[in-house]
Amino acid sequence: MNKCEICGNPVTGYRMRKFCSAKCRRRAQTIRYREKKKIWQRKRAEARAKDPSPDKVQCKICGLWYIQVCSHAYLIHGVTEEEYKKEFGLDKGRGVIPNWYKEKKRETNKGVKNLESGAPYRFKPGQEGLGKYERSQQTLARLKQQSFIKKELNNNNT
Repeated sequence: MNKCEICGNPVTGYRMRKFCSAKCRRRAQTIRYREKKKIWQRKRAEARAKDPSPDKVQCKICGLWYIQVCSHAYLIHGVTEEEYKKEFGLDKGRGVIPNWYKEKKRETNKGVKNLESGAPYRFKPGQEGLGKYERSQQTLARLKQQSFIKKELNNNNT
């Protein structure tokens, strides 16, 4: 006696040779449809990602262009955000997303009240423990650039 492909129950009757019921047959059709849909969606997303765009960020692993690179790296390459940023020398606390998307997220973010001055979770100048962490290559480059700009402004004022 045959067993159902979905639930493993014995198959009875003439019409349903692979499935024990119409419910299991529909479930199998749904599973096949979802698999085809995933393949179609993946191909479509990869086709869009091949076009370089200033509105997207390039994945440093595969070279394709995405809005949320770390999400892509986790889903496709199996690399977490922390691993991706550490491997390529990017900041831990900054998203790898384009500026327009940062602005859009900033507009929709409602929980910024804890960053107002005087809030208990905000860092204060001279606070112990600040700056005692390993900085990424991206942060070091930005700090060097900012200090150069400050030196240039001071030289112009004198």
